[in-house]
Amino acid sequence: MLTTHDHFPNTPFTGVEPAGRADDGRYLTLINTGMYLVTRDPFGREPSEAQRTAAFDFGAEVIDTIRERYVDVADAIDAGYVHLDGDPMHYVSVDRLTDDHHADPAEPEALMYHAVGDGTLVLLGAMFLEPEPGSGIQVGGPATAWHYHVYEPDPYCVVASGFPVGEPDAEGRCVAGQIATRSPEMLHVWIWNPVDTFDGEVFTPSSNELDQHFR
Repeated sequence: MLTTHDHFPNTPFTGVEPAGRADDGRYLTLINTGMYLVTRDPFGREPSEAQRTAAFDFGAEVIDTIRERYVDVADAIDAGYVHLDGDPMHYVSVDRLTDDHHADPAEPEALMYHAVGDGTLVLLGAMFLEPEPGSGIQVGGPATAWHYHVYEPDPYCVVASGFPVGEPDAEGRCVAGQIATRSPEMLHVWIWNPVDTFDGEVFTPSSNELDQHFR
């Protein structure tokens, strides 16, 4: 059973503005500086009841899967997820990034954890990644819109098909990874989130929220 809000807003984010269309014709919405929602649905279109149901079912399956398998980060590591240097939150599976699965609830490309005071990692959710723009499946239409980050004004050094691990040196070289000006497209699925199951903003729960929703 889905343990987060059964809540899908009329538009996936508030305080946003249309930002034209991508090269492949999808609609762009500026969420905040450097972050864009990208969707096949025009700005403001509400999900249908069928799309809401599909989004709810997808989220429930993802949450059930990761709670069964990856509450203990050691199990995630055993399954091939690795902690990227410079990124305290995400554990990424390079194998899943390069397979032929797309938004597969059983095979998320990344997991999200939060470190509490004693160093324990608490599972917050999963993240699906698509290095190739436009290949992400919108299971619930506008309720499950993907997003990406533009690395402005300066590029980042990235590994694992788009995760930033640092900035280039003065000569524009990366100690690790390669230069990139944007992230892969991504879709969050939070075990619980005060805004929305699929909210694209990074979420840091309070101690009370951790105790109530994640443990």
